[in-house]
Amino acid sequence: MSIRSRKLNFKSRTPVRARSTNDDPDTTPSPRKRDYSARWTPKTTKEFYDVAMKYCSRRETSRAKMEMYLLRKAKNGARTLEESIKEATEAAIQEALDILVRQKVIDDERYAGMLVRDFQRRAKGQRYIQGKLKEKGLESQIKSIVNDAEQEFERALQVVEKLMIKTRFKKIENAFELKQKLTQNLMRAGFDLTLSKKAVALKIR
Repeated sequence: MSIRSRKLNFKSRTPVRARSTNDDPDTTPSPRKRDYSARWTPKTTKEFYDVAMKYCSRRETSRAKMEMYLLRKAKNGARTLEESIKEATEAAIQEALDILVRQKVIDDERYAGMLVRDFQRRAKGQRYIQGKLKEKGLESQIKSIVNDAEQEFERALQVVEKLMIKTRFKKIENAFELKQKLTQNLMRAGFDLTLSKKAVALKIR
């Protein structure tokens, strides 16, 4: 057998698949939409309670956020609940939430306290903290937060000190520009304008 014929035989070992009409982009069927109807959906108080307990075993949450989560589970991918089951579903969710609150599995006051302490440790201002509480569905807990003006000022000073050791702030030679940049950063961290200016003025004379 010649070298030429051996090469040909080697190449012929890998059969060439005949092109199917499905390979044509114009004839390939579009992917089917996901069918949510086959997915399990909670319906009873017990089922909503079990779903919530599984969620709460991983993280803390508020009643408002849990209500939204359970409602999303009940919709099962749909935009709204069917009218025929809407009233019963919403009632079951509220019953499950009431049980969770009684058992202290969900405690908005406890959760708000945890968040406030965490944000204060991270030297965040009052406005930032209030905004985060709203995001977490804890708006009703904002009034209960004790705002210590002295501690708020101390946190603002901490932020200024940390910023001033950063290279991008060290490079700013103009005192007015530096004060302006530091004040802007403090306000982004949730401190009000008056307190921010006072903290910056104390550190940059």
